[in-house]
Amino acid sequence: MSTRLVVLEEDMPLAFAIRYFGRYAYGRFPVLNRDQMLVGILSQRDINRALLRELAGEIKRLEARSGVSAVPEDDSGRKYMLREFPVARLDFENAGKAANQIRLLLLDRQISPRVVRRVAVAVYELEMNLCVHSNGGVLSCLVTNGRAEIVARDSGPGIPDIEWACRDGTSTATAWVRSLGFGAGMGLPNVKRVADEFTIASSAGNGTTVRAVVRLDEALHTDQSDAFSRG
Repeated sequence: MSTRLVVLEEDMPLAFAIRYFGRYAYGRFPVLNRDQMLVGILSQRDINRALLRELAGEIKRLEARSGVSAVPEDDSGRKYMLREFPVARLDFENAGKAANQIRLLLLDRQISPRVVRRVAVAVYELEMNLCVHSNGGVLSCLVTNGRAEIVARDSGPGIPDIEWACRDGTSTATAWVRSLGFGAGMGLPNVKRVADEFTIASSAGNGTTVRAVVRLDEALHTDQSDAFSRG
């Protein structure tokens, strides 16, 4: 028996467990909860089963939704853009991809880089909130009529105190998540800073919906964008 155990925590993503099996020559690991109590044992066979179930579920999700919705042109011939991104809980390997894709799409449409940065910040912060603080959800971005509307919907536990959650530095992230550089508590405050419109609705057990709108006319936002860049 060893007194210096290598353990996993129950809220760690599966990718961490896979790395542990590759790094250490053990066939299984103890799994502890936040109180450092043993809640299970994880083996390589458990990993394989979980990956197979996730693969089957992902195939079904891809068949059910393409991830891109076509929206009709308006009278002037301008095409709308709608993108949706499923975000999994604690999936740090894919976190940030939605923000990068939206940024590239807007730059391709000749939107001002200053405005694109504001949209990308809002998308990234909401994407990370879904990843860190919820049980996963969907982030959508609709670009139409000279504005970008970002909506994040999750199936998390809800926010009991919205005012507290919108303050700088408040976070429910665990210690190990913070050790990775995430969960610093600036997500919602940063979204409010870059958005022209910001609303949040949440209730216990029913999840949270956050909506942020950024107007794409740079002339309307020079002061606010400069202030964000300085701060």
